Amino acid sequence: MRAAILTLILTLAGPLRAQSLPDWEFRLTPYLWMAGLQGQVGTVPGLPPVDVDLSFSDILDDLEFGSMVMGSARNGPWVIYLDTTHVQLSTTEPLGGVMFDVAQSGPTPGVTFRF
Repeated sequence: MRAAILTLILTLAGPLRAQSLPDWEFRLTPYLWMAGLQGQVGTVPGLPPVDVDLSFSDILDDLEFGSMVMGSARNGPWVIYLDTTHVQLSTTEPLGGVMFDVAQSGPTPGVTFRF
């Protein structure tokens, strides 16, 4: 829960700007993404899928850690960026008879050129 509160505070704080080097501009922007989960999940090969219907508040209850940050460095028309997310969930309640721990990370690097 503390991680969710910290993420919310950093998201509301807006982009953070580092002291710029000559011709360079750096930005670090934390953000928040809220979602639920609805559908079917396959658990074990050969067994039927399990129905899942979790609201955002259900997922927030099981959140152990979450971070979402976009960082960029700009020099003239060139921009180098890295958008990273990491979410770690665990539950003490069975979901369709299965206990689970989930960790998901998603780094997205990129380079762009502004015309």
